[in-house]
Amino acid sequence: MDIEAIVQYGKEYAQNSPLKFKHCALIVKGEGSSRRIVAKGHNSYIMDLLNHNHSIHSEVAVLEDFINNNTSPRLPRHKRIAQAKAYMKKNSYDMVVIRIGQNNYNKTRNSKPCTKCQKHLTEWSFRQIYYTT
Repeated sequence: MDIEAIVQYGKEYAQNSPLKFKHCALIVKGEGSSRRIVAKGHNSYIMDLLNHNHSIHSEVAVLEDFINNNTSPRLPRHKRIAQAKAYMKKNSYDMVVIRIGQNNYNKTRNSKPCTKCQKHLTEWSFRQIYYTT
């Protein structure tokens, strides 16, 4: 799967986001034409116990998907995270973060992460992180 096909898939997947600014993040394994998407996530809302909406950024959502796909659900949370990080270090993964326009889904926008997400991503061993502009 080439990078253009990955970005096109990400544009379509980002449309699933219920938020005004639609973001998608994909974790990709491999290089060149052998690339494949192994985890995906888009920004969304979650409710807390007091029924307040909070947003989950796409970078966090894709890491949750990666953890769920590569660890045992029987392990405690902190061990699942450590296991997923160790698995990522053994292999070569890229992240692609896509933001699409509000009215024109074919046009991408600047998708640089917030400070919190950027800090969170530095804890993981991505070979490269790509952002749309």
